[in-house]
Amino acid sequence: GTLRSTKFEILVSEDGINYREAFAGQSSGTTDDLEGFNVNAKARFIKLMCHGNTLNKWNSIIEIVTLKK
Repeated sequence: GTLRSTKFEILVSEDGINYREAFAGQSSGTTDDLEGFNVNAKARFIKLMCHGNTLNKWNSIIEIVTLKK
């Protein structure tokens, strides 16, 4: 959204048990459009860990798109 940045991590795994961090950061807080984040990782499983936003502990990620190279 355009009012605050959302803080999150993307974790990846090959076996669904052992995860490693592939990305940690936050959205720009300047757009309602999809934002791209480069995650250069091969994985069978993806876990999204949300850590609130710059105003409170609420997250409102409404869409995730993965692109296969």
